[in-house]
Amino acid sequence: MFILLSSLQGEFHPSAPTLEAVRDRLPMLGFPIDGLEQIGEHTVLEVDITANRGDVMSHRGLARDLAAGLGLSLAPLEVPRQTEGNPAREIRLEASACSLYATAELSLGAGATPEDAKRFLTLLGLTPKCLPAVDASNELLHRYGHPTHAFDADKVRGAVRVRWAKAGETLITLDGVSRALTPEDLVIADDAGPIAMAGVMGGDATKVTETTTRVLLEAAYFDPKVVRLMARRHGLHSDASHRFGRGADPLMPRVARDLLVARLQAWANATVQAVWSVGQEPPTAAAIPLSGSLLNRIAGETLALGEAALLLGRLGCIVEAQPEGLKAVPPSWRHDLAIPEDLAEEVLRLRGYDRLQAVLPPLDADPEPLQSTILRAQSLAKRMAHLGFFQTV
Repeated sequence: MFILLSSLQGEFHPSAPTLEAVRDRLPMLGFPIDGLEQIGEHTVLEVDITANRGDVMSHRGLARDLAAGLGLSLAPLEVPRQTEGNPAREIRLEASACSLYATAELSLGAGATPEDAKRFLTLLGLTPKCLPAVDASNELLHRYGHPTHAFDADKVRGAVRVRWAKAGETLITLDGVSRALTPEDLVIADDAGPIAMAGVMGGDATKVTETTTRVLLEAAYFDPKVVRLMARRHGLHSDASHRFGRGADPLMPRVARDLLVARLQAWANATVQAVWSVGQEPPTAAAIPLSGSLLNRIAGETLALGEAALLLGRLGCIVEAQPEGLKAVPPSWRHDLAIPEDLAEEVLRLRGYDRLQAVLPPLDADPEPLQSTILRAQSLAKRMAHLGFFQTV
């Protein structure tokens, strides 16, 4: 993933990390820097992101993790919130794989993509389309990490449905390829049929062009497994599918929609006709307990629970002290935090693996005997090997 250093630093307030601090700390947090390029006065970093951390696939997300590791503060995210009202058209969620669909319909006026936005996209290796609705969607994706999409509203026929595709349906996607859909594919459809592959790519028939005067915006939450399998099935890996497939923030759709509306108001002199949403945000995640004994066992040394609480709080967790440890509610963007061991590993990661003792602690007890099922499996494997079989992993 390409990161523009100045944009990364712009997410911090009041002070931002230097290039040296970024280069030193990101690899320690688990994100190696594969390359660094100086393009004029701009520094572009190529950062390697692990598959379970879709939350850092943006400048804001990476800055959030870097701030937690360095103990710095982020600038507040300024979101011009839109007031939802009567819908301009019916939106139906007919598949459980979409829990929330936030949208808006706008009329576009005269305007163009600003030069700084085009420069931002170009430095990240993208080609600006010089269409404010498309460029704004791409710019927000790389700044804040949540995919959005703009349809030409005059080309969308009737109600919009999020549903499973029907056998025999086809869709020409934005790359010009006609794709045969299956009932395992989640689609956005109007009264005439599919107009987009949900979370993967939009359709050619409803794309925004130079003649578009009205847009219908989409900011939704789609099930990661459904998007991941759909992208793999069609061999279609887009910026959107990479993020939805790794798990997007389920609380971001309305925020992303409002940011996109504000961009179009500023860039294209857009007039809002309607703002609305369908579905619900998920409930708050359950609290995860972290005992002091588990933390110390994984660390190999005794760690203060107060320090652990501070580090988890920097991640965005809501932390509560317990008699024998901590209880933490992970933030909405960290779907990978699910068990106590996850919390312990995060404490060690933010604290710094270089601070772990270099010597293994001594064993203070004899190991427990192997379970009978393991012993039987080992015995069977030896017998089969003696008979001439080979084990394939």
